[in-house]
Amino acid sequence: MWHKIINNWKYIVVGITIVLTPILLNFILLLQIGIPEQLIVGDSKSWLSFWGTYTGSIGTILMVFITYKTLKQNNEQLDELKRQWEDEHRPRINISIAIYRKALFIKIKNIGVGNATNIKLSFNKDFIMKLPKENYKELYTNVEKRPFSIEPGGAKYIIIGFCEDIQKDWENKNVVLNIVGEYCSKYTINETFCMEDFITQRFVVVKDALSEIADGLSCPNSNHYPIQQSLDIIAKHTS
Repeated sequence: MWHKIINNWKYIVVGITIVLTPILLNFILLLQIGIPEQLIVGDSKSWLSFWGTYTGSIGTILMVFITYKTLKQNNEQLDELKRQWEDEHRPRINISIAIYRKALFIKIKNIGVGNATNIKLSFNKDFIMKLPKENYKELYTNVEKRPFSIEPGGAKYIIIGFCEDIQKDWENKNVVLNIVGEYCSKYTINETFCMEDFITQRFVVVKDALSEIADGLSCPNSNHYPIQQSLDIIAKHTS
């Protein structure tokens, strides 16, 4: 209670001043305490009538101000509720490294409840140049050029390389993968992975289903045809 009074002391002082001013003025005019009559314009009744009109106008202004403050608070509450709803129903892109059947992938999953549209990704050039195969470099270039979408719970996989090739080419080279981008034209992506962390794990197999990876890589849209090509390469090495 005292906290509210302290925060609103200015309004309290103005309110008390408005209430006490006509009372004090009436008291002064009735007492006639040494004030020459020629310095007072009008009699006491005229002044009291003026102050009655004046304080009535002040009351009207205060009501307008209170209404404005109430409407402003209501709009702020509505904006906050809207923001909370959008935050709860928004898409959320999660990026991780997945290992399956002797191959290493970038896993891009939508863990939110909304569609992740217009996903644009960019990879650091140093990482692309160190990819073990030339067709993988072309794959990443195509992914950078072509935005894509992921439904809630869905995932896309981009092959990094086969474990044997990566372990041979990248061990003790401090290869870093940095992924930046955006989705839905308002959410940002910025993830960094030290590939040495995965090489030193000796490529322990994770529990991602091969069918899930195949779904993530396969896409009828010609924009993602290079990803399908990488799936064909995997099939040749895992058959």
